[in-house]
Amino acid sequence: LSFDAVYDAASSTAAVYEGSVRPLLAQFLAGRDVTILAYGPSGSGKTHTMLGGEGEPGLVQRALEELLQAVGAGRRLSVACMEVYCEEVGLCPVPPPQIAPL
Repeated sequence: LSFDAVYDAASSTAAVYEGSVRPLLAQFLAGRDVTILAYGPSGSGKTHTMLGGEGEPGLVQRALEELLQAVGAGRRLSVACMEVYCEEVGLCPVPPPQIAPL
């Protein structure tokens, strides 16, 4: 069994983003499919890590902000934020934060 990275409860979303998400953005911009997955038991912080909280943006907002800066105006991106809960797939339970236009 192999993992790209494992983060503990003391890890900030900034540390998770820098260590595991930012390196994937270049691959995404080159046309590859990219998946970011938060896995763990209920209450372990998956939603907070992905969507963030007050004063700490989550991985989704951080990635979208960086992607929008990289592609500039006039380009389209296809992004989905999904949740799997009790073997049911649905949209994220909370809309991603609003991102200011460039």
